[in-house]
Amino acid sequence: MGSQHSNFSNPIQTNPFQELDLFRQSADVEQHLIAISQEALANIKNHYKDVRQIARSIEDRGTAVYVLPGTFWVNVMLSCLGYEPGFIAPPETPAETRRYETLKKILAMFDKKSAVYSDTHGVFVLPRKLFTVGFMAHQLHHWLSHQAGLPGYNKTARTHYRAFCNRNGELTQAHLKDMSIEEVTELRHAVQRDLQALQFIRKVTDEIFIPAQQAKHLKEGFTHG
Repeated sequence: MGSQHSNFSNPIQTNPFQELDLFRQSADVEQHLIAISQEALANIKNHYKDVRQIARSIEDRGTAVYVLPGTFWVNVMLSCLGYEPGFIAPPETPAETRRYETLKKILAMFDKKSAVYSDTHGVFVLPRKLFTVGFMAHQLHHWLSHQAGLPGYNKTARTHYRAFCNRNGELTQAHLKDMSIEEVTELRHAVQRDLQALQFIRKVTDEIFIPAQQAKHLKEGFTHG
């Protein structure tokens, strides 16, 4: 799920989220989220000074990371295949497998490393412009959530979440009436996963970036004092 463009601050005029328990988590999921956040935070603390180390830590666990030149063409290529920049979950259906194989063939033009990584782990694909600690932290949380088996990453979830983002976070009864219970549930999971990843970025900012910046200013103050 590569979207980092959802706008949860926009008011939803008709709010079915409350009825759907959108933000309620089971105790089991809460435990997973605590472990995911701790692992992701430790990773960023160790590697935030060099985003390439974050990518290496992901590849060390069997998931390829492709950072490609050319923001426009990367976005167009991914969009044509039904993907977005960032972590791409492994395929689940024959149609998805065909698209995923096409993606792998394109990636092989840049680097043959996809041959040594398992398709069951998914892949990271992003343009160099997005290869930042912030974006990778967001996608790292998604990747760990998927690895932990949390829902929200199948085709149904991705399709409806993309439509949800394209409507700037609007979800009314008119939208819901054409969706099955399963589709609504998958959308709920996808929204939860991205909200949790966005909340993790705030955690990284509060616990890593701000203290590091304050320490830097303090050091500079002593140096110039």
